[in-house]
Formats: sequence, C-alpha cells, structure tokens
Amino acid sequence: MTDVPASDGMGLTARMVDALKAITEFVGRHGAMPTRRALADVMGCNPNNANRLMDSLVERGELSAVTRRGWVAVAGFGRDGVLISVRPHIAARLAAYCAANGEKVTAVADDAIELHLDQLEGDVARDVARDRLVAQVGVKLMDGVNAGNVSAIREFQKYLERNDLMMYGQTQQPAKASVAEKPAPAEKVGKKAAAIAAAQQPDAGTPLGELMARRQQAVTSH
Repeated sequence: MTDVPASDGMGLTARMVDALKAITEFVGRHGAMPTRRALADVMGCNPNNANRLMDSLVERGELSAVTRRGWVAVAGFGRDGVLISVRPHIAARLAAYCAANGEKVTAVADDAIELHLDQLEGDVARDVARDRLVAQVGVKLMDGVNAGNVSAIREFQKYLERNDLMMYGQTQQPAKASVAEKPAPAEKVGKKAAAIAAAQQPDAGTPLGELMARRQQAVTSH
C-alpha cells in the first residue's frame, strides 16, 4: 500500500467543490469514503467522470488515496502529514459536522486532536504537581511522628486514611448503613373492645354471623 503523490497550488473548479462536498456528506451518512460509482450516483454523472473528479481532488491535496493490489482507492481527506484511520461512527460525526458548517475535515480534525492533547497534558501536569505536594506533606507529618508529636500522629493517621480512599476513587468514608426503624407496636385491645369490634363486623361464613350481617343491613337500609 503506497501513497499517491499530489501537487500543491492548484485551485478547485466549481464541479470539484461540489464533488468534495458530496464526498463529505457521504462520509457523514455512512462513516466511509464513497466508491467512484457511489460518487457518480450522487453527482449524476458516469463513473468515468466521477473517477476524474476524485483524481483531481487527490492531485490538489483535498483527498488522500492509496493503491491496493494495483487499484487506486480514496482513503481520506487531505494529503500532508500522517494518514490516520478513525472508526466509522467518529468519521461520520466529523464529516456531518463539517458538511453542516462548511468546514474542512482536516482542519477540524487537527483542532480537535490538538485541543484534546492540550487538555490531557494539563490534567497530567496538575496530577503530578498535586502528588508532589501531597508527598511533601506526608514527609513533614512523618518527621513529627518520629519526633513523638501526638498531634502529628493523629494527622498522619488521617493522611493515610485519605490516601487509602484515593486508591479506590473515594473522597470520604462511606456512610454507615442506617438501622431500619422498628414498626410501632400494635395497640393492645381489651376483650370488651374486641367483642364490640367483632359484633360490628360479623363473620358471614357462619350461620350466626350471616344472621347478624343481615340484621345490620336491614337496620342501615331503614
């Protein structure tokens, strides 16, 4: 697999601009570069014209191409630098954004990667500086422990606990599980009150209970 060389300093015709836009939109939908036949379908031309458009874009450095088994295939956008492959769904998001905002894929990719690397380097630098400061505090506390300073011993114990928590991604001790409240005891009912309640709710499953239920119903209806 070898890179196909391109020349610089050549402008784009209106037809080439349309082809480049169509290719970008295709990648935004499918996450892959179109074949020459697919470009021909989008552009409404024959495959030979699509082939010439792609070749012209490669010559002008707008597209990069590689040869596989003697065939030239368009592989990505741009030519300068290092050709990097990204997963289809990332390529689709990138191309869709560029197509919607009139941006060049290579420019947006460069900015996004550079910004991400700056953030990573900043995070690493902050972590290193914090670790050095924490280590210095530990050394100072250890000096106090060796000197028999009671306050330093207590602080050193807290220091060790905090570092143990950091090892597991925690910032504080987990809260203790609360003991479930016991349900309030049921109010005791005397025999007389129980008898009155039973009389008000007779058991209809027995002859006496059914009779009492009918009598209550009759009194209620009157």
